[in-house]
Amino acid sequence: MKLKLFLATVIMFCLTPILSVHAQDEYPHGEVYGGYSFANVGASTSFFGSSYGLGNINSPLGFQVEAEGNVNKWFGIDGGVSYNTKSVNYNYNSFGYNYGSSTATGSITIVTVGPRFTLRYGRTSIFGHTFIGSMSVSGAFDGYAGSESAFAYGAGGGIDVDLTKHLAIRTVQADYVTASKFGVRVNAVRVSSGLIFHF
Repeated sequence: MKLKLFLATVIMFCLTPILSVHAQDEYPHGEVYGGYSFANVGASTSFFGSSYGLGNINSPLGFQVEAEGNVNKWFGIDGGVSYNTKSVNYNYNSFGYNYGSSTATGSITIVTVGPRFTLRYGRTSIFGHTFIGSMSVSGAFDGYAGSESAFAYGAGGGIDVDLTKHLAIRTVQADYVTASKFGVRVNAVRVSSGLIFHF
Protein backbone atom coordinates (compact mmCIF):
# COMPACT_ATOMS: atom_id res chain seq x y z
CA MET A 1 0.00 0.00 0.00
CA LYS A 2 2.80 2.38 0.91
CA LEU A 3 4.62 1.45 -2.32
CA LYS A 4 1.54 2.26 -4.43
CA LEU A 5 1.12 5.59 -2.65
CA PHE A 6 4.80 6.36 -3.14
CA LEU A 7 4.63 5.51 -6.88
CA ALA A 8 1.47 7.58 -7.32
CA THR A 9 3.17 10.55 -5.64
CA VAL A 10 6.24 10.22 -7.89
CA ILE A 11 4.09 9.98 -11.03
CA MET A 12 2.06 13.06 -10.09
CA PHE A 13 5.25 14.94 -9.24
CA CYS A 14 6.68 14.12 -12.69
CA LEU A 15 3.48 14.91 -14.57
CA THR A 16 2.78 18.25 -12.88
CA PRO A 17 5.33 20.27 -14.95
CA ILE A 18 4.13 18.60 -18.15
CA LEU A 19 0.49 19.32 -17.41
CA SER A 20 1.38 22.88 -16.43
CA VAL A 21 3.19 23.50 -19.72
CA HIS A 22 0.32 21.95 -21.67
CA ALA A 23 -2.18 24.19 -19.91
CA GLN A 24 -0.09 27.24 -20.69
CA ASP A 25 0.08 26.21 -24.36
CA GLU A 26 -3.68 25.98 -24.67
CA TYR A 27 -5.33 28.64 -26.79
CA PRO A 28 -8.67 29.07 -28.57
CA HIS A 29 -8.62 27.80 -32.14
CA GLY A 30 -11.30 30.27 -33.14
CA GLU A 31 -12.81 33.48 -31.80
CA VAL A 32 -15.88 35.53 -32.67
CA TYR A 33 -16.14 39.12 -31.45
CA GLY A 34 -19.08 41.51 -31.42
CA GLY A 35 -19.16 44.93 -29.86
CA TYR A 36 -20.33 48.50 -29.71
CA SER A 37 -18.25 50.91 -31.78
CA PHE A 38 -17.76 54.62 -32.31
CA ALA A 39 -15.51 56.37 -34.79
CA ASN A 40 -13.97 59.68 -35.71
CA VAL A 41 -13.85 60.19 -39.47
CA GLY A 42 -12.08 62.98 -41.32
CA ALA A 43 -11.44 63.80 -44.98
CA SER A 44 -8.73 65.87 -46.64
CA THR A 45 -7.34 66.64 -50.09
CA SER A 46 -4.11 67.99 -51.51
CA PHE A 47 -3.77 70.91 -53.93
CA PHE A 48 -0.40 72.13 -55.23
CA GLY A 49 1.42 70.40 -52.39
CA SER A 50 -0.83 71.72 -49.63
CA SER A 51 -3.33 69.69 -47.61
CA TYR A 52 -6.84 70.97 -46.92
CA GLY A 53 -9.34 69.51 -44.47
CA LEU A 54 -12.80 68.73 -45.82
CA GLY A 55 -14.52 68.20 -42.50
CA ASN A 56 -14.94 65.65 -39.72
CA ILE A 57 -17.73 63.42 -38.47
CA ASN A 58 -17.26 62.95 -34.74
CA SER A 59 -18.46 59.89 -32.84
CA PRO A 60 -20.79 58.21 -35.31
CA LEU A 61 -22.20 55.19 -33.46
CA GLY A 62 -22.31 51.62 -34.69
CA PHE A 63 -21.07 48.07 -34.28
CA GLN A 64 -18.04 45.93 -35.07
CA VAL A 65 -17.91 42.15 -35.72
CA GLU A 66 -14.77 40.05 -36.18
CA ALA A 67 -13.85 36.38 -36.56
CA GLU A 68 -10.38 34.92 -36.04
CA GLY A 69 -8.71 31.60 -36.65
CA ASN A 70 -5.57 30.93 -34.62
CA VAL A 71 -2.70 29.05 -36.25
CA ASN A 72 -0.84 28.80 -32.95
CA LYS A 73 -0.70 30.51 -29.56
CA TRP A 74 0.54 33.85 -30.90
CA PHE A 75 -0.43 34.04 -34.60
CA GLY A 76 -3.78 34.08 -36.34
CA ILE A 77 -5.80 35.55 -39.21
CA ASP A 78 -8.78 37.78 -38.52
CA GLY A 79 -11.43 39.39 -40.65
CA GLY A 80 -14.17 41.79 -39.72
CA VAL A 81 -16.71 44.41 -40.62
CA SER A 82 -17.74 47.61 -38.88
CA TYR A 83 -20.58 50.02 -39.57
CA ASN A 84 -20.95 53.51 -38.11
CA THR A 85 -23.57 56.12 -38.87
CA LYS A 86 -24.64 59.56 -37.69
CA SER A 87 -27.55 61.89 -38.47
CA VAL A 88 -27.73 65.64 -37.93
CA ASN A 89 -30.90 67.74 -38.12
CA TYR A 90 -30.78 71.29 -39.52
CA ASN A 91 -33.53 73.85 -38.84
CA TYR A 92 -33.87 76.92 -41.02
CA ASN A 93 -34.87 79.87 -38.85
CA SER A 94 -34.91 83.56 -39.63
CA PHE A 95 -36.42 86.44 -37.67
CA GLY A 96 -38.38 84.04 -35.47
CA TYR A 97 -39.84 82.02 -38.34
CA ASN A 98 -39.10 78.39 -39.10
CA TYR A 99 -38.77 77.69 -42.82
CA GLY A 100 -38.40 73.93 -42.48
CA SER A 101 -35.70 71.42 -41.65
CA SER A 102 -33.40 68.90 -43.29
CA THR A 103 -31.52 65.85 -42.09
CA ALA A 104 -27.97 65.00 -43.11
CA THR A 105 -26.90 61.36 -42.68
CA GLY A 106 -23.44 59.90 -43.08
CA SER A 107 -22.18 56.34 -42.69
CA ILE A 108 -18.95 54.42 -43.06
CA THR A 109 -18.56 50.67 -43.61
CA ILE A 110 -15.14 49.03 -43.25
CA VAL A 111 -14.35 45.43 -44.24
CA THR A 112 -10.89 44.09 -43.35
CA VAL A 113 -8.73 40.96 -43.25
CA GLY A 114 -5.14 40.45 -42.08
CA PRO A 115 -2.67 38.87 -39.66
CA ARG A 116 -2.97 39.17 -35.91
CA PHE A 117 -0.28 38.73 -33.24
CA THR A 118 -1.24 37.94 -29.65
CA LEU A 119 0.66 37.91 -26.37
CA ARG A 120 -1.18 35.68 -23.88
CA TYR A 121 -0.48 35.93 -20.17
CA GLY A 122 -2.87 34.14 -17.84
CA ARG A 123 -6.38 35.40 -18.46
CA THR A 124 -5.18 38.48 -20.35
CA SER A 125 -4.41 38.69 -24.07
CA ILE A 126 -2.83 41.72 -25.73
CA PHE A 127 -2.99 41.74 -29.53
CA GLY A 128 -1.96 43.83 -32.49
CA HIS A 129 -3.03 43.44 -36.10
CA THR A 130 -2.58 44.92 -39.55
CA PHE A 131 -5.13 44.63 -42.32
CA ILE A 132 -6.28 45.51 -45.80
CA GLY A 133 -9.81 45.73 -47.14
CA SER A 134 -12.34 48.29 -48.30
CA MET A 135 -13.93 51.44 -46.94
CA SER A 136 -17.34 52.63 -48.13
CA VAL A 137 -18.55 56.12 -47.27
CA SER A 138 -22.10 57.25 -48.01
CA GLY A 139 -24.10 60.36 -47.30
CA ALA A 140 -27.54 61.86 -47.87
CA PHE A 141 -28.84 65.41 -47.51
CA ASP A 142 -32.09 67.07 -48.56
CA GLY A 143 -33.02 64.35 -51.03
CA TYR A 144 -29.55 63.89 -52.50
CA ALA A 145 -27.45 60.79 -51.77
CA GLY A 146 -24.15 59.33 -52.86
CA SER A 147 -21.52 56.78 -51.88
CA GLU A 148 -17.97 55.81 -52.75
CA SER A 149 -15.79 52.78 -51.98
CA ALA A 150 -12.01 52.52 -51.97
CA PHE A 151 -9.14 50.22 -51.00
CA ALA A 152 -8.30 50.64 -47.32
CA TYR A 153 -5.54 49.60 -44.98
CA GLY A 154 -4.58 50.14 -41.36
CA ALA A 155 -3.46 48.74 -38.03
CA GLY A 156 -4.59 48.54 -34.44
CA GLY A 157 -4.79 46.43 -31.33
CA GLY A 158 -6.62 45.70 -28.13
CA ILE A 159 -6.82 43.93 -24.77
CA ASP A 160 -8.97 40.87 -23.98
CA VAL A 161 -9.71 39.38 -20.56
CA ASP A 162 -11.05 35.83 -20.22
CA LEU A 163 -14.18 35.43 -18.09
CA THR A 164 -14.59 31.69 -18.67
CA LYS A 165 -13.06 29.11 -21.00
CA HIS A 166 -15.45 30.10 -23.79
CA LEU A 167 -16.24 33.74 -22.98
CA ALA A 168 -14.06 36.86 -22.77
CA ILE A 169 -14.51 40.61 -22.75
CA ARG A 170 -12.65 42.94 -25.07
CA THR A 171 -11.98 45.86 -22.80
CA VAL A 172 -10.87 48.06 -25.69
CA GLN A 173 -9.91 47.81 -29.35
CA ALA A 174 -8.59 50.79 -31.29
CA ASP A 175 -7.85 50.85 -35.03
CA TYR A 176 -6.62 53.43 -37.51
CA VAL A 177 -7.96 52.99 -41.06
CA THR A 178 -7.21 55.08 -44.14
CA ALA A 179 -8.37 55.10 -47.76
CA SER A 180 -7.88 57.37 -50.76
CA LYS A 181 -9.83 57.94 -54.00
CA PHE A 182 -9.96 60.76 -56.56
CA GLY A 183 -7.43 62.75 -54.54
CA VAL A 184 -9.51 62.67 -51.37
CA ARG A 185 -8.15 60.80 -48.35
CA VAL A 186 -10.46 59.55 -45.61
CA ASN A 187 -8.99 58.70 -42.21
CA ALA A 188 -10.94 56.89 -39.52
CA VAL A 189 -10.13 56.08 -35.90
CA ARG A 190 -12.56 53.53 -34.51
CA VAL A 191 -12.80 52.31 -30.92
CA SER A 192 -14.92 49.41 -29.74
CA SER A 193 -15.64 47.14 -26.78
CA GLY A 194 -17.66 43.96 -26.49
CA LEU A 195 -17.75 40.19 -25.94
CA ILE A 196 -15.69 37.36 -27.44
CA PHE A 197 -16.74 33.73 -27.82
CA HIS A 198 -13.93 31.13 -27.89
CA PHE A 199 -14.20 27.71 -29.49
